[in-house]
Amino acid sequence: MKTSLLPLLLALTGAMPSVSLAAEQLTGMQVYRKGCVALEKGDVVIARQCFEQLLRAKPDFELARIQLAQVVVAERELAKIPQSLKVGRKEIVPRMELSSTRLDEAAAAVARALERAGGGSEKWSVGLAGHLPEAVSKRSVTLNGSQASVDHVLEALGYAGGVQFSYTSAGIAVREATGQGKGLYDTGDPKATDLSAAAKKLVLDRLTFEEAGVAEALAYLQRKSVELSGGKLRPLFVIRHDIAPRGTVTLDLRNLSLHDAVNSVCLMADLEVKWFPWGAGIGSRQAAAAVTDPAEKEATAQ
Repeated sequence: MKTSLLPLLLALTGAMPSVSLAAEQLTGMQVYRKGCVALEKGDVVIARQCFEQLLRAKPDFELARIQLAQVVVAERELAKIPQSLKVGRKEIVPRMELSSTRLDEAAAAVARALERAGGGSEKWSVGLAGHLPEAVSKRSVTLNGSQASVDHVLEALGYAGGVQFSYTSAGIAVREATGQGKGLYDTGDPKATDLSAAAKKLVLDRLTFEEAGVAEALAYLQRKSVELSGGKLRPLFVIRHDIAPRGTVTLDLRNLSLHDAVNSVCLMADLEVKWFPWGAGIGSRQAAAAVTDPAEKEATAQ
Protein backbone atom coordinates (compact mmCIF):
# COMPACT_ATOMS: atom_id res chain seq x y z
CA MET A 1 0.00 0.00 0.00
CA LYS A 2 1.50 3.30 -1.02
CA THR A 3 2.09 5.89 1.67
CA SER A 4 0.12 8.50 -0.31
CA LEU A 5 -3.07 6.48 0.30
CA LEU A 6 -2.57 6.19 4.05
CA PRO A 7 -4.53 9.34 5.06
CA LEU A 8 -7.61 8.20 3.13
CA LEU A 9 -7.38 4.63 4.39
CA LEU A 10 -6.91 5.71 7.98
CA ALA A 11 -9.83 8.06 7.68
CA LEU A 12 -11.99 5.17 6.58
CA THR A 13 -11.06 3.22 9.74
CA GLY A 14 -12.30 6.00 11.98
CA ALA A 15 -10.53 8.44 14.31
CA MET A 16 -7.56 7.09 16.20
CA PRO A 17 -6.36 8.13 19.64
CA SER A 18 -2.82 9.15 20.52
CA VAL A 19 -0.52 6.29 21.44
CA SER A 20 2.41 6.36 23.84
CA LEU A 21 5.37 4.63 22.22
CA ALA A 22 8.80 4.52 23.91
CA ALA A 23 8.09 7.70 25.86
CA GLU A 24 6.81 9.40 22.68
CA GLN A 25 3.30 10.80 22.48
CA LEU A 26 2.41 10.13 18.86
CA THR A 27 -0.83 10.12 16.92
CA GLY A 28 -2.10 6.84 15.54
CA MET A 29 -1.07 7.95 12.04
CA GLN A 30 2.49 8.66 13.21
CA VAL A 31 2.79 5.33 14.98
CA TYR A 32 1.48 3.51 11.92
CA ARG A 33 3.98 5.24 9.65
CA LYS A 34 6.78 4.56 12.11
CA GLY A 35 5.89 0.87 12.10
CA CYS A 36 5.77 0.73 8.30
CA VAL A 37 9.18 2.41 8.00
CA ALA A 38 10.65 0.05 10.60
CA LEU A 39 9.27 -3.00 8.80
CA GLU A 40 10.67 -1.77 5.49
CA LYS A 41 14.10 -1.40 7.09
CA GLY A 42 13.91 -4.85 8.63
CA ASP A 43 13.55 -3.63 12.22
CA VAL A 44 10.87 -6.11 13.22
CA VAL A 45 11.15 -5.31 16.93
CA ILE A 46 10.04 -1.69 16.50
CA ALA A 47 7.53 -2.63 13.81
CA ARG A 48 5.85 -5.20 16.08
CA GLN A 49 5.82 -2.73 18.98
CA CYS A 50 4.11 -0.09 16.84
CA PHE A 51 1.36 -2.28 15.40
CA GLU A 52 0.64 -4.06 18.67
CA GLN A 53 0.26 -0.71 20.48
CA LEU A 54 -2.09 0.48 17.74
CA LEU A 55 -4.23 -2.63 18.06
CA ARG A 56 -4.40 -2.28 21.83
CA ALA A 57 -5.65 1.29 21.35
CA LYS A 58 -7.97 0.40 18.47
CA PRO A 59 -8.59 -3.39 18.14
CA ASP A 60 -10.58 -2.99 14.90
CA PHE A 61 -7.73 -1.18 13.06
CA GLU A 62 -7.50 -3.61 10.13
CA LEU A 63 -4.43 -2.02 8.46
CA ALA A 64 -2.38 -2.48 11.63
CA ARG A 65 -3.53 -6.10 11.82
CA ILE A 66 -2.41 -6.69 8.22
CA GLN A 67 0.98 -5.09 8.89
CA LEU A 68 1.43 -7.15 12.05
CA ALA A 69 0.90 -10.26 9.93
CA GLN A 70 3.70 -9.03 7.68
CA VAL A 71 5.89 -8.63 10.75
CA VAL A 72 5.24 -12.27 11.65
CA VAL A 73 6.32 -13.34 8.15
CA ALA A 74 9.46 -11.20 8.39
CA GLU A 75 10.28 -12.69 11.81
CA ARG A 76 10.05 -16.20 10.38
CA GLU A 77 12.43 -15.30 7.57
CA LEU A 78 14.87 -13.70 9.98
CA ALA A 79 14.79 -16.81 12.15
CA LYS A 80 16.16 -18.81 9.21
CA ILE A 81 19.26 -16.61 8.93
CA PRO A 82 22.25 -18.18 10.70
CA GLN A 83 23.32 -16.41 13.87
CA SER A 84 26.86 -16.46 12.54
CA LEU A 85 25.81 -14.26 9.60
CA LYS A 86 24.11 -11.75 11.87
CA VAL A 87 27.20 -11.52 14.06
CA GLY A 88 29.61 -11.52 11.12
CA ARG A 89 27.95 -8.59 9.37
CA LYS A 90 27.58 -6.55 12.56
CA GLU A 91 30.57 -7.17 14.81
CA ILE A 92 34.10 -5.78 14.45
CA VAL A 93 37.46 -7.53 14.71
CA PRO A 94 39.75 -5.13 16.64
CA ARG A 95 42.89 -6.53 15.04
CA MET A 96 43.78 -9.40 12.69
CA GLU A 97 47.40 -10.17 11.80
CA LEU A 98 48.11 -13.13 9.55
CA SER A 99 51.55 -13.28 7.94
CA SER A 100 52.32 -16.14 5.54
CA THR A 101 49.87 -18.32 7.44
CA ARG A 102 48.46 -21.62 6.22
CA LEU A 103 44.92 -21.14 4.91
CA ASP A 104 43.39 -23.71 7.26
CA GLU A 105 45.08 -22.09 10.26
CA ALA A 106 43.96 -18.63 9.12
CA ALA A 107 40.36 -19.86 8.73
CA ALA A 108 40.43 -21.31 12.24
CA ALA A 109 41.76 -18.00 13.58
CA VAL A 110 38.90 -16.05 11.99
CA ALA A 111 36.39 -18.61 13.29
CA ARG A 112 37.70 -17.93 16.80
CA ALA A 113 37.45 -14.17 16.13
CA LEU A 114 33.80 -14.64 15.09
CA GLU A 115 33.12 -16.57 18.28
CA ARG A 116 34.69 -13.82 20.40
CA ALA A 117 32.71 -11.17 18.51
CA GLY A 118 29.49 -12.96 19.41
CA GLY A 119 30.25 -13.02 23.14
CA GLY A 120 32.78 -15.83 23.45
CA SER A 121 32.51 -19.57 24.03
CA GLU A 122 30.34 -18.97 27.11
CA LYS A 123 27.52 -17.75 24.86
CA TRP A 124 27.96 -19.79 21.70
CA SER A 125 30.30 -22.06 19.77
CA VAL A 126 31.50 -21.45 16.21
CA GLY A 127 32.41 -24.53 14.21
CA LEU A 128 34.43 -24.57 10.98
CA ALA A 129 33.04 -27.06 8.46
CA GLY A 130 33.94 -28.00 4.91
CA HIS A 131 36.68 -30.12 3.41
CA LEU A 132 39.53 -28.64 1.40
CA PRO A 133 42.19 -30.64 -0.44
CA GLU A 134 45.50 -30.62 1.40
CA ALA A 135 47.10 -28.52 -1.31
CA VAL A 136 44.44 -25.85 -0.79
CA SER A 137 44.62 -25.99 3.01
CA LYS A 138 48.37 -25.39 2.84
CA ARG A 139 48.10 -22.25 0.74
CA SER A 140 49.95 -19.33 2.31
CA VAL A 141 47.91 -16.18 3.01
CA THR A 142 48.65 -12.80 4.53
CA LEU A 143 46.06 -10.41 5.92
CA ASN A 144 46.59 -7.48 8.28
CA GLY A 145 43.92 -5.05 9.36
CA SER A 146 42.03 -3.46 12.21
CA GLN A 147 38.47 -2.44 12.98
CA ALA A 148 37.04 -4.49 10.11
CA SER A 149 33.84 -6.48 10.32
CA VAL A 150 34.16 -10.24 10.62
CA ASP A 151 32.35 -10.50 7.29
CA HIS A 152 34.95 -8.32 5.57
CA VAL A 153 37.80 -10.30 7.09
CA LEU A 154 36.27 -13.58 5.95
CA GLU A 155 35.63 -12.33 2.41
CA ALA A 156 39.14 -10.86 2.17
CA LEU A 157 40.65 -14.11 3.44
CA GLY A 158 38.54 -16.01 0.93
CA TYR A 159 39.91 -13.87 -1.89
CA ALA A 160 43.48 -14.31 -0.67
CA GLY A 161 43.13 -18.09 -0.42
CA GLY A 162 40.95 -18.73 -3.46
CA VAL A 163 38.09 -20.10 -1.34
CA GLN A 164 34.56 -19.07 -0.38
CA PHE A 165 33.31 -18.90 3.20
CA SER A 166 29.64 -19.24 4.06
CA TYR A 167 27.60 -18.96 7.25
CA THR A 168 25.87 -22.00 8.71
CA SER A 169 23.76 -22.73 11.78
CA ALA A 170 26.87 -24.26 13.38
CA GLY A 171 29.24 -21.42 12.46
CA ILE A 172 31.02 -21.14 9.11
CA ALA A 173 31.95 -23.45 6.25
CA VAL A 174 34.60 -23.15 3.57
CA ARG A 175 34.84 -24.48 0.02
CA GLU A 176 36.99 -23.88 -3.02
CA ALA A 177 35.88 -20.86 -5.04
CA THR A 178 34.42 -21.82 -8.41
CA GLY A 179 33.51 -18.42 -9.83
CA GLN A 180 29.85 -19.47 -10.18
CA GLY A 181 28.48 -16.71 -8.00
CA LYS A 182 27.61 -16.57 -4.33
CA GLY A 183 25.07 -18.49 -2.34
CA LEU A 184 22.43 -16.99 -0.07
CA TYR A 185 24.54 -17.20 3.09
CA ASP A 186 27.99 -16.69 1.61
CA THR A 187 30.25 -14.02 3.09
CA GLY A 188 30.23 -10.62 1.45
CA ASP A 189 27.14 -8.43 1.63
CA PRO A 190 25.87 -8.10 -1.97
CA LYS A 191 24.24 -4.76 -1.10
CA ALA A 192 27.50 -3.16 0.10
CA THR A 193 29.38 -0.81 -2.24
CA ASP A 194 33.08 -1.23 -2.87
CA LEU A 195 35.71 1.22 -1.60
CA SER A 196 36.82 2.49 -5.00
CA ALA A 197 34.82 5.73 -4.72
CA ALA A 198 36.11 6.43 -1.20
CA ALA A 199 39.65 5.61 -2.32
CA LYS A 200 39.39 8.15 -5.12
CA LYS A 201 38.52 10.92 -2.64
CA LEU A 202 41.54 10.30 -0.40
CA VAL A 203 44.52 12.24 -1.79
CA LEU A 204 48.19 11.69 -1.00
CA ASP A 205 50.45 14.74 -1.41
CA ARG A 206 53.36 12.57 -2.47
CA LEU A 207 54.08 8.89 -2.94
CA THR A 208 57.70 7.78 -3.06
CA PHE A 209 59.01 4.22 -3.16
CA GLU A 210 62.60 3.19 -3.79
CA GLU A 211 62.83 -0.50 -4.68
CA ALA A 212 60.00 -1.42 -2.32
CA GLY A 213 58.31 -4.81 -2.39
CA VAL A 214 54.64 -4.90 -3.46
CA ALA A 215 53.48 -6.16 -0.06
CA GLU A 216 55.55 -3.47 1.66
CA ALA A 217 54.11 -0.74 -0.58
CA LEU A 218 50.52 -1.90 0.00
CA ALA A 219 51.09 -2.06 3.76
CA TYR A 220 52.31 1.54 3.65
CA LEU A 221 49.24 2.66 1.68
CA GLN A 222 47.02 0.83 4.14
CA ARG A 223 48.54 2.72 7.06
CA LYS A 224 48.49 6.01 5.14
CA SER A 225 44.78 5.71 4.32
CA VAL A 226 43.96 5.28 8.02
CA GLU A 227 46.09 8.30 8.88
CA LEU A 228 44.72 10.60 6.17
CA SER A 229 41.10 9.66 6.81
CA GLY A 230 41.36 10.06 10.56
CA GLY A 231 40.58 6.38 11.02
CA LYS A 232 37.39 6.49 8.93
CA LEU A 233 38.87 4.45 6.08
CA ARG A 234 40.61 1.22 7.09
CA PRO A 235 40.99 -0.83 3.93
CA LEU A 236 42.32 -4.36 3.70
CA PHE A 237 44.77 -4.99 0.86
CA VAL A 238 45.34 -8.70 0.17
CA ILE A 239 47.37 -10.53 -2.46
CA ARG A 240 46.07 -13.82 -3.84
CA HIS A 241 47.85 -16.95 -2.75
CA ASP A 242 48.97 -17.76 -6.31
CA ILE A 243 50.67 -14.39 -6.85
CA ALA A 244 54.36 -14.01 -6.06
CA PRO A 245 55.25 -10.47 -7.15
CA ARG A 246 58.77 -10.30 -8.53
CA GLY A 247 61.01 -7.29 -8.54
CA THR A 248 60.48 -4.06 -6.67
CA VAL A 249 58.49 -0.85 -7.03
CA THR A 250 60.11 2.53 -7.57
CA LEU A 251 57.76 5.51 -7.76
CA ASP A 252 57.81 9.25 -7.17
CA LEU A 253 54.31 10.69 -7.67
CA ARG A 254 52.48 13.73 -6.34
CA ASN A 255 48.85 14.60 -5.64
CA LEU A 256 47.27 11.28 -6.44
CA SER A 257 44.34 9.44 -4.92
CA LEU A 258 44.64 6.27 -2.86
CA HIS A 259 42.84 4.52 -5.71
CA ASP A 260 45.47 5.62 -8.23
CA ALA A 261 48.29 4.90 -5.78
CA VAL A 262 47.22 1.25 -5.42
CA ASN A 263 46.79 0.96 -9.18
CA SER A 264 50.23 2.49 -9.78
CA VAL A 265 51.97 0.06 -7.43
CA CYS A 266 50.25 -2.90 -9.07
CA LEU A 267 50.91 -1.59 -12.57
CA MET A 268 54.64 -1.54 -11.82
CA ALA A 269 54.39 -5.20 -10.78
CA ASP A 270 52.10 -6.19 -13.68
CA LEU A 271 49.27 -7.03 -11.30
CA GLU A 272 45.51 -6.39 -11.38
CA VAL A 273 43.42 -4.61 -8.73
CA LYS A 274 39.85 -5.55 -7.84
CA TRP A 275 37.99 -3.36 -5.33
CA PHE A 276 35.67 -4.73 -2.66
CA PRO A 277 33.69 -3.21 0.26
CA TRP A 278 36.63 -4.15 2.50
CA GLY A 279 39.45 -2.83 0.30
CA ALA A 280 41.32 -4.26 -2.68
CA GLY A 281 42.34 -7.70 -3.84
CA ILE A 282 45.50 -8.04 -5.88
CA GLY A 283 45.64 -10.71 -8.58
CA SER A 284 47.27 -11.43 -11.91
CA ARG A 285 46.47 -9.62 -15.14
CA GLN A 286 46.34 -12.98 -16.91
CA ALA A 287 43.48 -14.09 -14.66
CA ALA A 288 41.64 -10.82 -15.27
CA ALA A 289 42.12 -11.13 -19.02
CA ALA A 290 40.55 -14.61 -18.92
CA VAL A 291 37.26 -13.23 -17.58
CA THR A 292 34.57 -13.57 -20.23
CA ASP A 293 31.53 -12.19 -18.42
CA PRO A 294 31.20 -8.48 -19.45
CA ALA A 295 29.90 -7.32 -16.06
CA GLU A 296 32.66 -9.13 -14.18
CA LYS A 297 35.29 -7.88 -16.61
CA GLU A 298 34.11 -4.29 -16.11
CA ALA A 299 34.18 -4.69 -12.30
CA THR A 300 37.71 -6.11 -12.46
CA ALA A 301 38.95 -3.21 -14.57
CA GLN A 302 37.76 -0.56 -12.09
